[in-house]
Amino acid sequence: GLLFLLKLKGSVFPKALVWAIPSSFASGVFFFIKEWSEYTDDRGTGVAMTAVAGFVSILGFLVVFRSNQAWSRFWEGADLLQQARGQWVSATSSLFAFTTSAKEKEEETKRFMGLVSRLMSLMYSEALCNLCDGMSFEHLDLNG
Repeated sequence: GLLFLLKLKGSVFPKALVWAIPSSFASGVFFFIKEWSEYTDDRGTGVAMTAVAGFVSILGFLVVFRSNQAWSRFWEGADLLQQARGQWVSATSSLFAFTTSAKEKEEETKRFMGLVSRLMSLMYSEALCNLCDGMSFEHLDLNG
């Protein structure tokens, strides 16, 4: 579910809160000062609304731009991960291609192919663990 939002490691929320909490506090202080004082806005809200509209426009552009960048980086990483997976499968297939097809060594060949499959599974799992900061991934049992 949404428990990943509560993680501190790798999250942007602690950095965002460093800016958001003081800004919110300052905004609240200014609001209460305005409400308790005798200040009246004689010019109307046109200037303020123009400033807010400009701010919202720039903020919207930045949010869309950053989201687009993050989306592009995600798909580039996913593409590279699939390419790596393809390279592991290609290496395994190449090893299988050079095995003998002699009938007298059929059992030995099957054991070799099983061992190579399990070792490649383990190596790919370890490569993924390196990318994911120690998460564990399933791999084929080494004992067959």
